Amino acid sequence: MTAPRHHVIVGAGTAGLSAVEAIRRASPDDAVTILSAEPDPPYSPTVLPHLLAGRIDEGRIALRPEGFFVRGRCRLRLGAARLRHPAPRVGLGAPAARAR
Repeated sequence: MTAPRHHVIVGAGTAGLSAVEAIRRASPDDAVTILSAEPDPPYSPTVLPHLLAGRIDEGRIALRPEGFFVRGRCRLRLGAARLRHPAPRVGLGAPAARAR
């Protein structure tokens, strides 16, 4: 059994939220943090015209229900526009495949 890890997901769009779901299925004990530049919880921009036209209410624009982050034990950090790290690297496996 491996020790729990901490996953950091950049972006709270559909791909980021799907990543949370995949992590929960594969590693339910791992910590998860989502960083989003947006000041508001994740919403679907494709339904905004319907909201503005009055065809739907504001409650229908969320990408996930309100309890998604609590149930998934996922910390959502809104307004996290910049990432700062002393050595901005992403490890991709073999040393030759690392990017800066």
